[in-house]
This record gives sequence, C-alpha cells and structure tokens, in this order.
Amino acid sequence: MLRQALVRLGFGFADEARERQFVERFVLIHLRTAQVFLVLTGILFGGFFIYDRAVDPLHWRNVLVLRELVLTPVIFAAAAALLFRPLQPYLETIVVIALTVCLAGFAVICANLDHGFRYGAGGMLLIYFGGAAMFPLRLGYLIPPSVVALASYLGLEAWLHHPQSDILIVNGSLVGTGIIIGALATAGRELAARREFQTDEALEQARARVDDLLHSMLPREIVTRIQAGETTIADIHGEVSIAFADLVGFTELSRRLSPSQLVDLLNKVFSRFDAAASRLGIEKIKTIGDAYMAVGGLSSQGDARDHADQMAQFAFAMRDITADLSRELDLPINVRIGVHVGPVVAGVIGMKKPAFDCWGDAVNMASRLEHASGPGAILLSEPAAARLKDRYAVEPRGDADLKGIGRSSVFLLGRRLAPA
Repeated sequence: MLRQALVRLGFGFADEARERQFVERFVLIHLRTAQVFLVLTGILFGGFFIYDRAVDPLHWRNVLVLRELVLTPVIFAAAAALLFRPLQPYLETIVVIALTVCLAGFAVICANLDHGFRYGAGGMLLIYFGGAAMFPLRLGYLIPPSVVALASYLGLEAWLHHPQSDILIVNGSLVGTGIIIGALATAGRELAARREFQTDEALEQARARVDDLLHSMLPREIVTRIQAGETTIADIHGEVSIAFADLVGFTELSRRLSPSQLVDLLNKVFSRFDAAASRLGIEKIKTIGDAYMAVGGLSSQGDARDHADQMAQFAFAMRDITADLSRELDLPINVRIGVHVGPVVAGVIGMKKPAFDCWGDAVNMASRLEHASGPGAILLSEPAAARLKDRYAVEPRGDADLKGIGRSSVFLLGRRLAPA
C-alpha cells in the first residue's frame, strides 16, 4: 500500500526491476561513504556523554550505560553489517534501524535527566538531520524514524511532565518542523536522483539507437575505431570474398509496380539478404538500385577457405530468398550473382554521411562476373573456384569476355559435396 502511494507520487518506479536498478545507483554507490559516516556517527554519539553531564551533573551516569553500551554499539554494528556483501543491498534498512533505535534511545536519555527535555530537542534534531542528510535514504525509509522521533520524544515528555507544559509546545514545534524540513530535503534529493536516472536512461537508449544505426551502416570493428578517435580509416586486405547480386528483370518490374510497391519489394529482398549476411558472418557493403554488394573475410581470423565457404553459403541463401519471395508475392523475381576472391582496400569515406566501401580490381571483377551471370546462377572467378572446388560442385564454363577486364575463365557454383 505504501509503495503504491509512493509510486503515484513519483517516489518509486512501478517496474520492480527498474526500481532495483535505481536503488543500486542511488544507494549502493554510497556504500563506502555510509560506512564511514556510521563510524563517525558512533564516535560522536558516544562522545556526547559530555552533553548529558552538562545538562544534569548529578544524574548523567544513570544514562551512561544506555548511551555507551547499547546505542553506540548499535551504530557500530550497523557499520560492521555493511562489510558483508549479502547485507549491503539492505543498506537503507540497516541505517533506518540504527537511526530509529538511536532516536528512541535518546528520548529515554532525556527522560532520565533533570531538565533533559528542556535541552534535548536540539540533540534529537541533530540525530534526525544527520541521518537524513548523511545517508542515501529514500522518502519511504524516512517515515519510520520520523514517527519514532516525534512519538517517543513528545510522548515521553507528555507522560513524565505536565501535558500543558509550555516546553512541550516548543519541543513539539521544533521536532515537528525539523521532521518536515528533513522529509522535504530527502524528497527533493530523491526526486532529483530519479530525474537524473531517467535522463541517463533516455541518453543510454539514444546512444544505443545511434550505435545500432552506426552498426547498420558500418562494420562493428570500424565503429569501435571511429569511437576511439580514428579519423582516417583505410585498410588493405590481402584476400577477401566479394559478391555482387542483381535482381533479374528489375526494369520490367519497375514498369509493373507503383513506386511504393517497388520500394517495398526491395526492402523485403534486401532485409532478408541482410539477415542472412549477419547470420553467416558476411559484411554488407552497400546497395545500388537493385544491386547488392557484400564481402566476407574483412574481420575473419581464419584462412581464405573460411570466408569463401561463407560467401558460397550466402550466395545460395540469396538465391533461395528471391525464390521464396517470388512464390509469396507471385512476381517473377530472380537473382544473378558473381563471386570473386582477391585483395581489396577497405575504408570509410565522407564526414557528414560516412560510408564504408571497398575498392580495387577484385571489386570490379566481382561486379563483372555478376553482369555475366544468368538468372539463378552463381558465377565464380578462377580464384574463387579454386577455394571452393573441394567442397562444392564447380562447373567450368569456359572463358567470358568481361567488360574492362577481358577474357577470363569462369565457373558455375553448384551443390555442396558430401563429405568423403
């Protein structure tokens, strides 16, 4: 009931997991400070026997045992309890128990000293304010010691002295006002901490969205390097697998479909390509119209055969994806693919809209292979065929005249061979 009321007033989160995260931040980061404060409080509280003696030189020894052998050890016990890890999450509870015992005990001390209540309100407020100010307490945890402070001090004073005593009114005003001020200060501190927590949550979510956007545009390793401060990123990769894929008959489809339908189709195709690339460890480089470029081996720690095999699996996945979508949408969708293995230079270009790209003759070779390929075919260069021939059916297709490159041996990628 109390928790629900505090949540409605803004002093709690309805989600218990979120509330635990807040408590860990608001309370437990102050653990060491709280331990130090408890030790200092124990020393100060124990040393205040001088105050008892000043108030009542004749009877101060009557409360010395209570102060030194009961109340002060409670404070030190609270500090010692926080040394044990299983008890540390209960920091607020431990502090509140110690604070409540000390407030009630101090009221008893005042009751056993002549004129104790006449001078005790200041000491009661000192204990209360010290607990509220020095320890990271949420408002809900300050309610029990507040009730004990007011009830024990004024209740004992009214019981032991004349209820119409003018000092009772003065003490009631002092202690009551002090409790209100302490509660307001605690509430303000907690609300500020909760606002800061929510702001940090929003910032973290925004950072996560930015990271997701960056990772969708750039390889993870490149993002890490940019965030580390690198401004010029250009790497030479001695051997990678490059694939170009192109939708067959896209020009005809663009005449049949509306612009929104065309964009929706490309989004469906390339989104599934992206998912397959992520699953197989292939890096999507870019899309140009209906063409899709991907590279394997940019961050691989294995040999060339590993990324070549991954690229072969990705090529088959792209072919299967377009075939599935063709059946789903009842459209003549097909793909042609070219795969080459060779060296590239990879880096980030642009400042306003940075883009990761690859350059080199190997990129041009893969692009030309894609143009020379046929619907549903995966055309390989000689280096790519050499990497895959032991694990896949690779069919020689003679020489092809590749624009800007000349006559080159090409191969058709077939099914995966069964293990020997």
